[in-house]
Amino acid sequence: MSNIICRQAIAILSNYIYWKKLLWIPILAYFIVITNNNIIQAAAPTSPGARYEEAKKALKNLQSDSINQKLRDPWLKISDLFFKIYTSFPDWINRPFALYYSAVALDELAKHSFTVSDAEKAIKCYQSVITKYPKRTITESALLNIAKVYAERLHKPNDAKKYLQKLLTDYPKSDKINEAQIYLKSLENLKEEPQKTSTTSTSKAKEAFHSTSKQKNSHLQKKTSEKTLAQLENIRWEVKKSYLKLIITLTEPITWDVISHPANPKTGNPIRLLIELHNTIPNPCIKPGICIKQNKLEKLRVDLSTPTVTKLLLDFSDLKTFKVETTHNPFQLIIYTSPTPDGIANGMKIGQTKHSHPKSTSPKPIVAHDLAQQLGLTVKTILIDAGHGGKDPGATHNGIIESELTLELSKKLGQILAAKGFTVHYTRQNNTWVALEARSRKATTVKADLMISIHINANKNTQIHGLETYYLGLARSKESTYIARIENSTSEKTLNDLDILLKDVMLTSKKHESRRLAESVHQNILTHLIQKNYNTHNGGIKSAPFHVLIGPKIPSILVEVGYCSNKAEAQRLASSNYQKALIEGLAKGIFCYLKKLQSP
Repeated sequence: MSNIICRQAIAILSNYIYWKKLLWIPILAYFIVITNNNIIQAAAPTSPGARYEEAKKALKNLQSDSINQKLRDPWLKISDLFFKIYTSFPDWINRPFALYYSAVALDELAKHSFTVSDAEKAIKCYQSVITKYPKRTITESALLNIAKVYAERLHKPNDAKKYLQKLLTDYPKSDKINEAQIYLKSLENLKEEPQKTSTTSTSKAKEAFHSTSKQKNSHLQKKTSEKTLAQLENIRWEVKKSYLKLIITLTEPITWDVISHPANPKTGNPIRLLIELHNTIPNPCIKPGICIKQNKLEKLRVDLSTPTVTKLLLDFSDLKTFKVETTHNPFQLIIYTSPTPDGIANGMKIGQTKHSHPKSTSPKPIVAHDLAQQLGLTVKTILIDAGHGGKDPGATHNGIIESELTLELSKKLGQILAAKGFTVHYTRQNNTWVALEARSRKATTVKADLMISIHINANKNTQIHGLETYYLGLARSKESTYIARIENSTSEKTLNDLDILLKDVMLTSKKHESRRLAESVHQNILTHLIQKNYNTHNGGIKSAPFHVLIGPKIPSILVEVGYCSNKAEAQRLASSNYQKALIEGLAKGIFCYLKKLQSP
């Protein structure tokens, strides 16, 4: 439609430009096409009110668009739409609202990008509203929002409190008063020390992200093979103009097949791509069925009917060509699909099959656990890390204080391990604050062979619950990225240390052994809790670059034993019987890992 309109504009221009050159400006302006993702208009509204309502509609649509809201450009375009209204109509009575919503769009971008610079831009825009329009009611909303950005995105509760106090003091009759008072109260236990790098407490920030982890398929909890399987960590897609790009991320290289099938009118089956990932199991957060309608892709399903093979079935309403590529570090399978014959360069036709390259006949390299077994390595010393402490209480909900409970659980675990003859050390034995770097250094100082870090989780969504176990690695999901960022918030490390940290993360032997330890501990905790008649949700085994795990050159894991923000789970965590069962399962997981390590 937009192309036809543009061609009409050009035709008009060609007729008039010879004798009335000045006519081209208003004619062309009338036929401007405004494109903002799903919103295409033949002519932009000329009045500020109409343009403002169109921009608000675009903002609302993007907020409900689960695909495009993950991209930067849509948010920036909408912010710019509002800002142009603000600058173009200096006498418009609702001009402050345009500036405010420009800040809202930047705020939404910061929520999805987790980027400090995006949050700071939103704050700057909100501050413009507060400074320029102190007597307008929209300033009250700007004050409340800016406090939330400081608390939830930048983890600076002290700055958040200042803006909330200003709202309560300067606008005592505001309809935002009640919300501001509640939010201010929620920040009471959060403290921060003036440092070069922000070192705020993590209990509130943990709540700021809605976890999407799902219940793991029960049949996958059973041991399918003695061989360690790769894990399907993430599936995401990017929509381009002429093609769809599907990105499948795995923990390690695998063999795979991509088989294309044309539509079958007799059976009613659509055009389909079947992706077989061999020796692979899915991450618990991968949904069995995902409904998508993007660039002719109608549905994506996960088939787990074959043990150790994860199958992805992609149904298309139209598909002409596809192409498969792989990348490493991390290992990714990238599939391009297009509904047009020339939409992809060097694309394959429907009906063809693409396989991974045949395995090399060269000698199989010695993997980490083989090396550990061949060298006869044993575990004698274990370091136990009780999360948080002192000025950083951690998560605090439903009567649970994370720093106190992790200390109690750590001591109970230490007693069991010591009784079995292990030398046990602790990063802390009382309610004191210990820097993350000091915790990891202690592993080297005491010459520990294993490190176990114990934490309590929290979430703004009080329905979220369950056990999650992390090992050192690059985060494969937003949840893992965010939780790692929260747990790392008291680190003294800066971006200048990033290269060194990433090299540490990619130490294959340490990462592999940590993952094996995480798998053993996680499964044994769940199994033992079931035996004790506790039905605990399986939140999954995940990788993330926690600073506390990066320093030690030994297998290290971080166990989030439950969500204290969930009332029922908080009650269990407060129970001495549940604590006993939890720690017994954790210890059993360590013993099982050591047994496998020392077996021939």
